[in-house]
Amino acid sequence: MTEDEAAYLRGRLPKCTVRLRARHTARPRQLDHLGPILVASIYCHEDYFGKIVPFLHWAATTGRRVISRPHPREDPTAWQRPEVRGLAELQSSQDSFIEHLARLRPRVVVSWFSTALVDALRVGVIPVTICGDDDPNVANMVYPLFRRSLRWPKDTALIEHILSDNDAYDQALQGLQQ
Repeated sequence: MTEDEAAYLRGRLPKCTVRLRARHTARPRQLDHLGPILVASIYCHEDYFGKIVPFLHWAATTGRRVISRPHPREDPTAWQRPEVRGLAELQSSQDSFIEHLARLRPRVVVSWFSTALVDALRVGVIPVTICGDDDPNVANMVYPLFRRSLRWPKDTALIEHILSDNDAYDQALQGLQQ
């Protein structure tokens, strides 16, 4: 259980005592390079997949390298559609997500509402969600997604800044981890 889940339970069950035995701590981030943007894809219907397209176009216009890691249950041919073809390098999802993070060392992880965003923050990589306030998939989510992730397109200026400034990156990361 994460601290966020414990806080949720404390709020829902005020007469109960909720304690955590161990606390996850993020490993120090090594920012000696500008890593790629990693899109942790999810398996979803076609209309929902379209939410990533504007982000991919924005990343292409800023000259950022984008790598997509399809979800193991996702049909990777979605990434061959004309509107996204050539905007992201497709990578295999054979290794675990944590192993993938360690190998790629991305600057940010972008997804809809995946647990990949939680995992990224835990190991010191800034998560970015493309979900909006009105997204029904996050309306009743226990995890405080919007407090623990940057939001695209709302935080576009900050995202651009952290992609090229290590001090801004560290400050944003600390804010999301608190």
